[in-house]
Amino acid sequence: MRPIFRRIGGVGGGIFLLFLFWFILSLYAGKEALPYPHSTFTYLFFLIREGEIWNPISITLGRVGLGFFLTMLTGTGMGIVAGRTYLGDEVSSFYLPIWMSIPDLIIVFALIMVFGARTLFPSLAAVAIVTPFAATNIRDAMKGLPKSLIEISNSYNASLTQKIREIYIPYLIPSLVATSRIGFAIVWKIVFLAEVFGSASGLGYVVKMAFTVFNLKKLLSLLIIIVAIVIGLEQFLRMVENMVTKWRK
Repeated sequence: MRPIFRRIGGVGGGIFLLFLFWFILSLYAGKEALPYPHSTFTYLFFLIREGEIWNPISITLGRVGLGFFLTMLTGTGMGIVAGRTYLGDEVSSFYLPIWMSIPDLIIVFALIMVFGARTLFPSLAAVAIVTPFAATNIRDAMKGLPKSLIEISNSYNASLTQKIREIYIPYLIPSLVATSRIGFAIVWKIVFLAEVFGSASGLGYVVKMAFTVFNLKKLLSLLIIIVAIVIGLEQFLRMVENMVTKWRK
């Protein structure tokens, strides 16, 4: 059997067992406590058909995209500086662990108090929380950059822009790809968390409202939508990763 068919069979079998367990649990707990799978999917199709879910999805995806872009841009810049300069390395070695140890909710609540429930607040929260992780990974990768490459670039009087474009970025591609996948997952969770606690729009806000009125059927429908989005984005990132690694080779 080909690997792709084995993979499809494994995924399909896992989904079947999940829904079977869900159905049995609904029978045991009662449909009032836990809606049946078919009832939940009926409500899910209603949400999709009515279109009320598309606007929150687009808002959340926009915030995730902005937060991810700013996180990678800021983290990569900080990591390159920290990995190439003595002062940057000393400063980052002291402050980045402290920054990463601050509980996420404290940062989210602090930003809520400062910025309020503004549209860009969840993106800023993601940048504030995820940037030190990205910077640490890039800094550690930069420390392994062969000195011979820098010496050659210096002998040709290469500018900083040329070094970044021709040496640093190509060398960092494996680390950037790995950091991107991990960073994207964390950015997604932080944006969602920030929407729950401090936003009046987005998927996180819709989930909070469903929880407030104890609408479990809607909550489960939103969970299915979120899982589908995450799977789709994961496949997209994997495709981009394959394209980038092929280009590097």
